Amino acid sequence: SSAPWPYGDDAFDAVLLLFVLHHVAGEEATRLTLAESARVCRGMVLVLEDQPRAAATPGLRQLAAAVTAEHFRPFGQEPRQFMRNIREDQAWRTLFEGAGLRVRSTLQIPGTLQHPVPHTLYVLAPVRLTN
Repeated sequence: SSAPWPYGDDAFDAVLLLFVLHHVAGEEATRLTLAESARVCRGMVLVLEDQPRAAATPGLRQLAAAVTAEHFRPFGQEPRQFMRNIREDQAWRTLFEGAGLRVRSTLQIPGTLQHPVPHTLYVLAPVRLTN
């Protein structure tokens, strides 16, 4: 849900959004989810997302995309609709910035034989305006 979270400003040391955002329906709802995470967090926001386009070879990219698409079905989500939420790095960074989050660091996690989809871990910090 993109409704305001029932927590006060700076209520948490960390917010974890691990494999969550690509399941949020729509870019505006994703932006609101990120903005709420920035509002309630006084420390860091960790986002872990699939990056099938980052696979090492064209064949692995094709396999990673197919695995990513199929993983939506158990959640009752149509792969063609939700694959739009599998964003490239720059698209994520633009969303983070628009939601008041600054990228502190990233970690690239390669795919494996067991799970061929690469991931990116984003370590984010809320941007606070000072007077």
